[in-house]
Amino acid sequence: MVKKMLFTSVILIAFGASVCFAEVPSFQNVYAEPVEPEEAHKIIESRGDEEYQIETLGLSGVGSGDRIAELARGLKNDPNLIYKFVRDNVEYTSIYGYIKGPEMTLLDGCGNDFDQSSLLVALFRQAGFTANYVYGTIRLNPSQITDWLGIANDINVISRLVGSAGVPGKIWLDGGSLAYVDLAHVWVKVNIGGVDCNFDPSFKEYSSIAGINLQSAMGYDVNTFLARASAGATIQPTYVQNINRPNITADMNSYSANLINYIRTNLPAATMKEVIGGRTIIPASSVPRQTTLPYQQSVTYTWTDIPNAYKVSLRIQHRGIDITRYSEQIYGKRLTIFYNASNQPVLALDGNTLATGTATTPGTSQSITLTVDHPYAANNGTYCDDSRKAYITAGGAYLIVNGWAGTGIKVVEEHRKILKQNVYAGGSDTSEPVMGESLAMMGLTWLAENASAVQITDRIAGTATIEHHTLGICGQLESPYIDMPICRSSVVSKTGDWLKGKANFFV
Repeated sequence: MVKKMLFTSVILIAFGASVCFAEVPSFQNVYAEPVEPEEAHKIIESRGDEEYQIETLGLSGVGSGDRIAELARGLKNDPNLIYKFVRDNVEYTSIYGYIKGPEMTLLDGCGNDFDQSSLLVALFRQAGFTANYVYGTIRLNPSQITDWLGIANDINVISRLVGSAGVPGKIWLDGGSLAYVDLAHVWVKVNIGGVDCNFDPSFKEYSSIAGINLQSAMGYDVNTFLARASAGATIQPTYVQNINRPNITADMNSYSANLINYIRTNLPAATMKEVIGGRTIIPASSVPRQTTLPYQQSVTYTWTDIPNAYKVSLRIQHRGIDITRYSEQIYGKRLTIFYNASNQPVLALDGNTLATGTATTPGTSQSITLTVDHPYAANNGTYCDDSRKAYITAGGAYLIVNGWAGTGIKVVEEHRKILKQNVYAGGSDTSEPVMGESLAMMGLTWLAENASAVQITDRIAGTATIEHHTLGICGQLESPYIDMPICRSSVVSKTGDWLKGKANFFV
């Protein structure tokens, strides 16, 4: 898959400027301008603070809390080691709001400032320290903002990335040039030996790896490729017809072979980053015990827990079931719909029943409505909010797939372990604990492969993809299938090459 992604991505990104695109229905590419922090607070907090609590006692699946306790012990409950672990090992993701929670941030190896702070707070508290969240505004100079986000010192690029990520921000200019950027941000305050110390695990330094010239290594020339692909074709402003498939197939095979031979000859032990480029976190040389952050502009709140207004929620409606949960409560878990002996749909989380719907006739098509609400201020608080229907056949077995801001592969392995445990416990192949875990593995594998493909094409195209939500159904009826009809992302060029950004979205 990776080999195919490499040369296919280079080709499609390279001639993206020559193609007329239209929006596809399942994946939507969205952008927004940043909203100033003070105005954003008013809009976000007008969402209210509804309580959507779920019972978590007795859960043994992903999210049981044991992983945090084990990690804190492994780090000797030492606040210095705890901070360095999160700061040096968790990649920063540009997106706003409390999304993943501490355990999925750990498993994914990435997260925004809310999520990295939640992991740090969880570890500090497990180690016996009093730790809280600090929400405020940070002020970054041009070097700090561009190095942190890996983007060009370009006002339009910074505005597009910050705004599309939903992060409240304000860009300050000096004579038309960037002076500094104010951003809403979350960090951690922990009491160590009677002193309140501030730690920001998500703000970190990176080193860059250039990678090889992929087009040269493949022997790819855009004009030659397009000429051979269009030989005998009809090309009009709004469509193309009879594209030369044999020529495309032959050229793709040739490019693939050239790339493989180049890597074998010149970079036989190379990592992916050494081939396509990328960034690596520079480990912290010391652990600062600071009462304020050096780039801190103001403090708005100190929180014991992150308020609900700053969380992402998902509402599920199906046959009388009407349940809303936050992403950090359901992400990475087994969220299933199975039918009981009375033909009623049963919505369950890691095997615990959340709701039971009205009976229906097996074999009939039934709608399920998924509604996502992001804590963004853009578009008067409606940016990226989404509500769409999917359809399932009554009597089947289903998993609600929910992905947020990139999924790693480790959570799939966690569910593989749970599946084995449920099989050894005597579960049948069609039981919810066994079939549900099989579907969870399939859905999460799709999310992880999609996230991996996004990372590869981002590096090749020089873009940053913000995955707001990736939602759908993974099911087993006559055969297993996955349908992902509700996906929103923002693909932003790090250099301001908007055509490459658009091409990468369609890749």
